[in-house]
Amino acid sequence: MTSRWSHRVTIRVGGKARSLISFNSTRAGDLIISIKAAEQMRDPFLLLAEAGQSKLHGRGIVQQRYTLHRSDGSNTDNVIQHTLELDSGEVLRPRQITKSVKSGNFTHIFSRRYPNLVSSRYEIGRPAANHIELGDFNSSRFMLVTSLFAGLSDTQFEIKEWPDCNVMKQSIGIFQLIIIWSYIALPSHESGSLIHSLWSTSLTPDNCAELHQIIGGRLLDEFIVILKKMIPETSLPECALRNVGMFKNGL
Repeated sequence: MTSRWSHRVTIRVGGKARSLISFNSTRAGDLIISIKAAEQMRDPFLLLAEAGQSKLHGRGIVQQRYTLHRSDGSNTDNVIQHTLELDSGEVLRPRQITKSVKSGNFTHIFSRRYPNLVSSRYEIGRPAANHIELGDFNSSRFMLVTSLFAGLSDTQFEIKEWPDCNVMKQSIGIFQLIIIWSYIALPSHESGSLIHSLWSTSLTPDNCAELHQIIGGRLLDEFIVILKKMIPETSLPECALRNVGMFKNGL
């Protein structure tokens, strides 16, 4: 039987710790990744195109988590399940199968552009045995973009071509989680965005850093387009657009 660990990742905003992610290893050795979810679902395609109706758009979120299973019955595969509980009582449980972890590489779990983190839902709840702090975050001047990757605990993670980002590595049981995060020189918004993987591409550490920039760039592009759609008179200064371009190009 595997012992149970509990880790919480936080960041300080205005001197107060705000909860981002919690990791828990079950007795069976599966890894549960719980995130501080947004208050409600937002369909970016609905906002961008205004085409059709999304059954999830505007629905309240109770909790959101990912489970990385040991999948001991397979020598090659791991199951990753995404659990999304809505305020209607409906629970969605899509899953994917990845060969990345047991092949000695890494798999992408999700990337996220965080909101300004002022909502009370980001307050720290029950204490965690292990507290991991990412530092101070000035949400009035910067945006926080994170990506989470997973591999085996004995897989080395070293980026050869280091981009403008930060990396935290944490082993929990047989697994290793990698958080890559960046600060973009744009004020945070009350909204956020999240992209999780529906593919199972096997990633090297350098691939992880590159994917963080690519998906982070998509999240920022989406934010700029949606902001202009919601507030047509919005015009971002040239320096702000240049900051987005620098992030996407790894400068």
